[in-house]
Amino acid sequence: MAGKNPPKKKRQDKSNLTEIQELFCLKYVELGGLSGKGAEAARQAGSKAKDPDSVAAKWLALDKVLVRITELKKKVEEKSIDKGVMGAVEAQGILDAMIRANLADYYDSDGKPKKITELTRDQIAAIEELVPSMSGNIIPRLHNKLSALDKKLRTLGLYKQTLVLEDPYMKYLAEIARNQNQEKAG
Repeated sequence: MAGKNPPKKKRQDKSNLTEIQELFCLKYVELGGLSGKGAEAARQAGSKAKDPDSVAAKWLALDKVLVRITELKKKVEEKSIDKGVMGAVEAQGILDAMIRANLADYYDSDGKPKKITELTRDQIAAIEELVPSMSGNIIPRLHNKLSALDKKLRTLGLYKQTLVLEDPYMKYLAEIARNQNQEKAG
């Protein structure tokens, strides 16, 4: 059997991940577990593939890899909560509060701002700052909903990363300009 690569070692548990897949899962979670970080995790795990994006996509399509990543994320979350650090779940909750915030909820039926003690924890989390008004009332200014929604979608991995090597529109405009210059010169 000389000249053949030795078989990849398997982890001794039910998931049957290879060592490199286990390392990929660890690196993926370490890099934030976000969409678009798979290629970097594959590289750091030791993949020698010329196209680490395809390797990462292949591994991320495997149920056993996704299960392991979920397990690792849960462990990270538990440790963050145990240490009193804001965890991913709490951060997602704050983003959700910012997205759902409705300015009308901060005023009573007479149109006067509610007291801070009358607001829920989520409503308070959605306030960016309290601004004094001309009438002497304190008016809440809420966080930007679009920014919060953008962050939420990014953390969920719902944006696909695209790499534009050459913009066809810009290429077309450059070609038109080149033709015009040639016409002027000729």
